[in-house]
Amino acid sequence: MISYLQKIKVAELIIVGLATDACVSASAKEAIELGYAVCVASDACATFDRHTDDGCLLPASSVHEAELGILQAGGIRICATSDVLKRMQSS
Repeated sequence: MISYLQKIKVAELIIVGLATDACVSASAKEAIELGYAVCVASDACATFDRHTDDGCLLPASSVHEAELGILQAGGIRICATSDVLKRMQSS
């Protein structure tokens, strides 16, 4: 997959999907490490309620927002789907 993306000269990846704190986060972090500019479309991602080791319930919305903050702190741009679509239409 990477060689195909390099072959077609992809410079930026837009990441969407489930779960923000798992697959989305891992994909975004790996893409950054591979040298891609990365944007996570925050409204095109979601996650699930999580339980802490001591049994506390973390609501999905809180987990989602916290993970987006972590990603942004790591140099990953957070965007809205509408912004992505506007950029695509103007290209």
